[in-house]
Amino acid sequence: MHPQSHPIIAIKIPFGWHYAIQATDYWGSRTLISFRGKKDQITEDPWAEVVGNSAWRYATEIQPHLGYRDMLNRARSAVGLSGYKLSKRNCEHFARWAAGLKVESKQVQKAVISASILAAFGGLFMLARK
Repeated sequence: MHPQSHPIIAIKIPFGWHYAIQATDYWGSRTLISFRGKKDQITEDPWAEVVGNSAWRYATEIQPHLGYRDMLNRARSAVGLSGYKLSKRNCEHFARWAAGLKVESKQVQKAVISASILAAFGGLFMLARK
């Protein structure tokens, strides 16, 4: 990883962002460590396999509390673990855990709030029609 870049990236997916930790493999090739729902496990994969042609950005909203080496060691210690659950164990939860932060998903929190607001408006609409 380049020292001036951020250790966590976010890759655009249809309904949000997929978070991953930047790393390099034994041969110096760029890799990403992330909790991939399709594979149902934490993996370290080549950059091109994870990002492909998708837009990506540095996930500066996640500011690690750990140094890069500690964060990388923590992330790699979890490679192979499974049990993906969108609401409780997703890529954002993993990235925040590896960074030494509170394990939460701002994306899930926003989705729950949005769904609650829509449900409330839907209920008001139904009451107004009666």
